[in-house]
Amino acid sequence: MEELPGCPLFYKLPDVASYVRARCPPTPVFVAALARLGFHCSQVHCEASGIKTDCPPPVLFAVMLRWKQLADELEPGPEGQDAAAKRRPSGGNGLDRGAFRIQVSPLMEADFGYDRQYDFRRQVTGIAKFIPNLPGWGPKRRHQGLGPTTNDEA
Repeated sequence: MEELPGCPLFYKLPDVASYVRARCPPTPVFVAALARLGFHCSQVHCEASGIKTDCPPPVLFAVMLRWKQLADELEPGPEGQDAAAKRRPSGGNGLDRGAFRIQVSPLMEADFGYDRQYDFRRQVTGIAKFIPNLPGWGPKRRHQGLGPTTNDEA
């Protein structure tokens, strides 16, 4: 699968999940949720967890917030307290990040069902996409020069 040509930037799913303080969803499940909303997604060449999408950022974050809601509902807290209330500070919804605040609400229409057609790992072409560097590859030790010379010949 080729990268989307009209999308110059990409998102790292772990970074987006970290921003909303949620566990990272599996890539095929998140891509399927965006595709069911009518957006296109592709994998990027430089990051295994990166996706390119024509989805606007507020919608992407709204889908991730919905993922967080579903994960918090499934994760019961100790002593009858839900996990979301346990992690949330007493004065807010837990989405303040310094000077920035997420201005979107969770998108209830997001469907996180698995669909094989959105799994990038299943579309094997026989060519490795993320090739590890060879041993010894990279910068070598800095050149030190010839060192100090003595004038013993004079």
